[in-house]
Amino acid sequence: MKRLGKYLFLLLTVFLLFSCSSVSLDEIEKEETQEEKHTDGKKDGDENNSDDSQSVVLTGTGEVSTLLQNLTEIPSTLSRGDFLCGMLVLDVDNVTDEENYTDYLVVTLLSNTEWMNVPSAYAEGELAEHAQVLANQCREAGVDTWFIPTKEQGKIIRELCNTLSSENRYLCADAKSTYASGSKVISKAGAKKRYGLRLVLEVFFEIE
Repeated sequence: MKRLGKYLFLLLTVFLLFSCSSVSLDEIEKEETQEEKHTDGKKDGDENNSDDSQSVVLTGTGEVSTLLQNLTEIPSTLSRGDFLCGMLVLDVDNVTDEENYTDYLVVTLLSNTEWMNVPSAYAEGELAEHAQVLANQCREAGVDTWFIPTKEQGKIIRELCNTLSSENRYLCADAKSTYASGSKVISKAGAKKRYGLRLVLEVFFEIE
């Protein structure tokens, strides 16, 4: 009987020890699970609270309108087809000046002004300079650095701008080539024909 009592006592002791260890493991697993959930919650919160705009400072030369001068924030999602200060955005590029360790946001804008019956650079005499003269004299938005779009910019304009005349071709590439809405062809400008003209502007913003 004594041996049986000792044997039962040992079995009871082992059972109690096993029960205690199981509870401890369960508690540890619960605590670890709660910590993971808490950590994940912080990550989600950080992502949800991420800033959707970036602070900028206008740089560069030339006269600048108050509208652009007072622009201190630009949406981080700004892209082709959007509008900035009422002007169509043709492109958005990030440029780094490695020498000065400065990051710039370069935004290319399309003028709202449209000229018609403009001669190309192949026209005779002073007429060949007419498109460039218009670009030099343009002061839209108070800015004096407008220029004739390149061929690549002409391709972007025809894709994004829905206010182009469907009956006219427009000058690009120093007024030596033309593009048109609904046409995939960049053509050489003619000497006697007249075309439309929309200018473009590159605005440099220093990212703070």
